[in-house]
Amino acid sequence: MNDSLFKMYNSSIFQHMSVFLTISTSSTIKMKNTTIALLIISSFIAGCGGGGGGGESTNNSDSTESKTASPTAQALFSYALKSYDNGDYAQALSQYQQAADLGHSGAQNNLGLMYMNGEGVAQSYSSAKQWFTASAEQGDRYGQLNMGKVYYHGLGVSIDYSLAHQYFVASAEQDHATAQNYVGVLYEEGNGVTKDDDNAISWYRRAAGNGSSNAKYNLGRAYQYGISVVADDSKAYEWYEKASTDKHKLAYYKLAQFNINGSGVSQSLSNGHYYLIKSAEQGYSEAQFELGKYYQTGKLNNQDYGVVEYALARQWYSKAAKQGSSEAKNQLAGMYIYGQGGSKDYPSAHSLLLENAQKGNIISQLNLAEFYKLGHVASPNFSLALHWYREAEKQCDLKNPLPEYCAEVYVSLGDMYEKGLGLEYSYADAKSYYDKASAIGYFRAYTKLGELYLNGYGVGKNYVTAKSWFDKAVIGDKPDPGAQNNLGHLYEHGLGMSVDVNAAEQWYQKAIDQKFAPAFTNMGELKGGVSAVLWYRQAINFYEYDLRALVKMGEICGLSNNFGCTYDEKKRNWFQQAAEAGDRDAMYHLGLKFEGLARLDSKNYAQAAVWFEQAVLKGHSNALLKIAAMYEKGIGVEVNTAKSAQYYQKAAELGFKEAQYKVGQFYLTGSGVNQNYDKAYEWFEKSEAQGYIASSVELGKLYESGIGVTRNYTKAISYYQSAALKADKNAQYRLGSMYMNGLGVSVDPVAAKAWFMQAATKGHKQAHVLTYSPVVEIVDNGSATAVLRQDGSVITWGERLKGGDSIAVRNKLTSGVLSISYSDHKGFVALKQDGSVVAWGEEYDAKYATVASQLSSGVSKIFTGDSSFAALKDNGSVITWGYSVTGGDSSQVASKLSSGVVKILSGDWFMAALKADGELIVWGDVEQSDLSVDFHTGVKSVASTASFAVALKEDGSIVTWPRKRTSDSYPHHIPANTLGKVKAVYGSHQGLLALNEDGRLIWWNRTQYATPFESGIENVYVSQFPSCIAATKSDGTTYDWCLYSGAREVPQSVSPIKQVVSNNRGFAVIKQDGTMTSWERDSSTYALRDGYLTRSGVSSVVSNYGSFAALTNDGSAFSWADTISDSWQSGDSSKVQAQLHDVKKLIAGNRAFYAIKTDNSVVYWGSIETNSASQTNVVANHSVVLNPPS
Repeated sequence: MNDSLFKMYNSSIFQHMSVFLTISTSSTIKMKNTTIALLIISSFIAGCGGGGGGGESTNNSDSTESKTASPTAQALFSYALKSYDNGDYAQALSQYQQAADLGHSGAQNNLGLMYMNGEGVAQSYSSAKQWFTASAEQGDRYGQLNMGKVYYHGLGVSIDYSLAHQYFVASAEQDHATAQNYVGVLYEEGNGVTKDDDNAISWYRRAAGNGSSNAKYNLGRAYQYGISVVADDSKAYEWYEKASTDKHKLAYYKLAQFNINGSGVSQSLSNGHYYLIKSAEQGYSEAQFELGKYYQTGKLNNQDYGVVEYALARQWYSKAAKQGSSEAKNQLAGMYIYGQGGSKDYPSAHSLLLENAQKGNIISQLNLAEFYKLGHVASPNFSLALHWYREAEKQCDLKNPLPEYCAEVYVSLGDMYEKGLGLEYSYADAKSYYDKASAIGYFRAYTKLGELYLNGYGVGKNYVTAKSWFDKAVIGDKPDPGAQNNLGHLYEHGLGMSVDVNAAEQWYQKAIDQKFAPAFTNMGELKGGVSAVLWYRQAINFYEYDLRALVKMGEICGLSNNFGCTYDEKKRNWFQQAAEAGDRDAMYHLGLKFEGLARLDSKNYAQAAVWFEQAVLKGHSNALLKIAAMYEKGIGVEVNTAKSAQYYQKAAELGFKEAQYKVGQFYLTGSGVNQNYDKAYEWFEKSEAQGYIASSVELGKLYESGIGVTRNYTKAISYYQSAALKADKNAQYRLGSMYMNGLGVSVDPVAAKAWFMQAATKGHKQAHVLTYSPVVEIVDNGSATAVLRQDGSVITWGERLKGGDSIAVRNKLTSGVLSISYSDHKGFVALKQDGSVVAWGEEYDAKYATVASQLSSGVSKIFTGDSSFAALKDNGSVITWGYSVTGGDSSQVASKLSSGVVKILSGDWFMAALKADGELIVWGDVEQSDLSVDFHTGVKSVASTASFAVALKEDGSIVTWPRKRTSDSYPHHIPANTLGKVKAVYGSHQGLLALNEDGRLIWWNRTQYATPFESGIENVYVSQFPSCIAATKSDGTTYDWCLYSGAREVPQSVSPIKQVVSNNRGFAVIKQDGTMTSWERDSSTYALRDGYLTRSGVSSVVSNYGSFAALTNDGSAFSWADTISDSWQSGDSSKVQAQLHDVKKLIAGNRAFYAIKTDNSVVYWGSIETNSASQTNVVANHSVVLNPPS
């Protein structure tokens, strides 16, 4: 809503509804033909002379001496007048009493007035009437006038227009102008006399002739509305002008109206403004209200005139409000709310709205309800909000036709039902109210109906229908901003249409232009990043703030990288605030928060249950599942299966497949409901139709056992198979049982074992008992893990498409596997005893399929390249598959790979076959023309970098070749005789290394070379990264050398080398005497990190990318690592250290270590799962499947 003025019925939608209704901001003055008596009678008339009281004129022509009273009475009367004027009411009362007792008619009249007004004496209508009567009976025209008023208004008596007429005529016949005007009123109204407009006008003329400004006003009204005369705005204007000379406030107001509207006179906003001020200054509340409206909008007659001056608007509204103007009170409340013309003042706004609402003002009732709903008094009070909406509804139900503000009452009540605010949510009731409001074409009702279809609340979710409602709500010059916002949402998320972010932003901006808070929230989500907070801040600073923005602030400011939240914003309990304001998403979030805290302290489950249940009562569907599970299991609440069943039933009816499954279980077991197999089957079937795996299992059980259905093994197998293929362990176990026992299928031990293994991997203990075999080897490709067991079977877990799911080849992995290989993170290849090959994982099975027929037998070994494979067969032939560029495609050299191959060598960009005669065949990312004829004989080994490679020949010479699109790297820049006779070559991160027979080590790339050691080196070991090596001599002396740091001797014992192991940054050297030294280098500075780690009694070491693990002579184990490179903490074995005894073997995974103990149990640490459980992963129960059955 535009908080610069009160727009009528402006909406705010999409997760939030609120509106402040006001009077129309049109500044056209519309004066009703107001009942004359109510305009002209504001007080009783006091007498100024012995004969009676004063009239409208201040110049009383009556004698100051009574014709009937004694001189003493007259003197007392004069003294009383002075006492009264001096404010001494007690003295005046006494003196009037004495004069009245002496028969002074004026004193009797004025004494009656003091009783009437309670001045100097307790108010008493009966005493007032007594003295007015005494005065009137003496023929006093003022006493007669006031007696007429007593009967006209029913003051202390029943209204009696006939008696009023008698008294008014008696006074009028004595030329009392006010009485004459009253007689005219009675004839115009037809009260106490036969209605006679002509007679009324006649009396008005007599009264006007005697100076009655009210009569002049009424004559102006007669000419304006054609009462007994021909309507004539010009003559009306003349009479209003005459009345205005007596400072008649209503006449001023009429003159303002005529000038502003151009009626009876040329239009003049200036004159209209002048007379409006005059009327307001004379205290006319309607003029004060209109003047306030003018200063608030800067408009007269919907035309710009002057500037907006909120302070003056607030001032005039206040004056009108003090006189009881309900419209002014409502408008002034709005100015207090938005801080227009002064500071925000919610308490004062609340007081004004409450006062108005209690008097039955529908708009104020509506606004007061909104006030309570938004919580601007204290915290939100939905009970009071509902009360005032109901009060407004009672009046609206009686109105025909229905005004727009009543349509807003219905929409607001619908919103209370939709969100469950102050009552139980009911989408049906919400829709009923929206329908009532939409029947008169109320745009916000269209929007709310659209939202029901958008969210599927009580109706089928239908984005097309939703959009049709929103489209209806944005037609014309007053589009609903909620509908604009929702259209943005549809376009942003492609609901019922193609995604169009530009269109979404345009619709959001249109709603933002109308200051619609939820659109700011949606724009923040659309923009994201740091700017999101800026949008959310704006959304929460409106009077009609967006609850969802509170939730979004809670989400962002609760993050460690909180995108620019202030200190106070970080500390603020956003979710609590939103939940207290009735936001069900915030309630659900608080439930999740306390559920998370319960992992540290179980007492928090109770608070979680409270919030979940509150969210449910507001219609939060996901919370149904939470609270139902808590009642089912007694988490945070007492176990209550009946209540759990009720909540699951509600969720099931909303289409939640898990809930449908749960309801089926309740009916199957009779827990919380009466047992009913038919209903159990019905709910399982509904859930299964949505793909809920557990329901497939239950349906399979029903058909297998014949409970509630006719036994049918074929159908049972069908349901089990459906769930088993989706990795459900119970279905896999039961399907295995069907194969083992020949139920509905032929007995098939292999198929049975395959399914049991699948179930055992996921923790099914009975299946594990049937299939367990000790672990032999564990292979981790970085995305998934494959475990080779003693009986030749293989189990897998991890990312489904990257080797974690072996279900497609399950029967082939039940036995006979010799080894498992991988070349990247996309799958695995297994070599079996019968010489066949099995492949699974993303791309592996597809590319393997092209050569599968050639790999069904005769394979002796599998070699891997970069995303490529080569199978060496018993006949010396080679079959390749995988990524063609790195060696998967060997078609260019196929004729040379048909026989005689003894070994496969590979690099990152090629594969090479070494034949028995020393010929080297190379393929991959190479040009065959770049390969030397020296490859034809005598090659014994190969090494490479990322762009060039070297082959070592039997005679100690080397031959190099480049990667395609690069130049050769033969070390022509190395001085003659420096290389000597080479006995070994190595590839490193940035260059090649050659070790010659003299123990000299030479490093080179295309432009540089170095000789780290001139002689004596026996063996070289290269780290993965950076370019560092460990070099050892025959006596066990070890050196460390990095490209940019030079060589240094590693301090350690004098003992022969037993083992050297490297990882990405360092080395571990184990000596024959069991001592071990380990170190790591910084990848950027090559400096030594954290010195040298030394241990004794070490038997062997294994490593993964970032850490090492050592097995000691006493069967214990431990690990260590550089914390920067070991992000999975596989180098920290402290949590399992107590279990690391009696270890017989260590295995390094990509992110973890495994210790196999003498009892064949397995201890593991680090990260052995690729990711958390999801549809893309196969999750194993490692504690079960890796260990012997308990």
